[in-house]
Amino acid sequence: MYAEVRAHFDEKALVDLTLAIIAINGWNRMNVAFRTEVGNYVSPHAKAR
Repeated sequence: MYAEVRAHFDEKALVDLTLAIIAINGWNRMNVAFRTEVGNYVSPHAKAR
């Protein structure tokens, strides 16, 4: 698998991709633990309508 991915990404991009996957996995696990309901998040930066 590493060789296949390495054919498409340089070293920095592969590290960045790996860290992004780790972060998303962590956020998903946290949301499962806290039983966060999907679709209820509203960014504090969102404009009021």
